[in-house]
Amino acid sequence: MNKHPEAKIQHSIMNYCREQGLKVYGSGNGLYVSTWNQLREKGALGKGLPDLFILIPPDRSGSGMTAMLCIEVKSATGRATKEQKEFIDMVNSIKGDVYGVVVHSLEEAITVLSQMICEKPELTDEEVIKIIENL
Repeated sequence: MNKHPEAKIQHSIMNYCREQGLKVYGSGNGLYVSTWNQLREKGALGKGLPDLFILIPPDRSGSGMTAMLCIEVKSATGRATKEQKEFIDMVNSIKGDVYGVVVHSLEEAITVLSQMICEKPELTDEEVIKIIENL
């Protein structure tokens, strides 16, 4: 049995985001700590902070503006805490392209991201030439 299934899912999501050219940041809030200083520093992050923050640049978001997705990662049987649910609810109340979700797998994260990400259009040779000529 895997001792840290959530960490494995989190790393998979981070790798996927990097492959997609997205900026991804981890809060480190779920990290194991072994010293008093580490515990004190971890406590400064606050309860409920999601595991991942993903920034989708304007050229990849559906709105043409930078979008942000906050992800709380759980194992297949894991459940979000009251504080985590409250944080996600507050994020989802923000007007704009800011969203929060709880996912239990890489596949769930990809499903959410695929609804937010636009594929980069491939330019034809003629379009590239036209762009170069207009420089």
